[in-house]
Amino acid sequence: MVRSWIVQAALLVYGIGSVIAFYKNNLLVFALLSLGAAIELYLWHERKDVITFIAGAIVGPLSEIASVHFGVWSYANPSFLGIPIWLFPTWGFAILWGRRFVKEIYSGEGGSRRGFRHAKSKAK
Repeated sequence: MVRSWIVQAALLVYGIGSVIAFYKNNLLVFALLSLGAAIELYLWHERKDVITFIAGAIVGPLSEIASVHFGVWSYANPSFLGIPIWLFPTWGFAILWGRRFVKEIYSGEGGSRRGFRHAKSKAK
């Protein structure tokens, strides 16, 4: 479990580093982040992970496009409808990572599927 989180944290740092280092080259960042996402999905590929990634890669950028369109914010180097194209794999990865994080927290210590609610009710 700890090894899994170390690998995921490394992929997160890789993703953030890719954006920071190469943000002016949208296609390169898109390729690097897509590679990171492919590695992530290869290593942990439950059906729900794939669905979560795809949903995040669609819904997240749509909200970004709407926000840019209505002037809420803007991007330094947009390439697709006001956003950088690399936001698609970024959102997919972020939502997937968040799902795993919440799933791990909910499972509680020792891998119990009962999670925090059960632990609180026992403490009373």
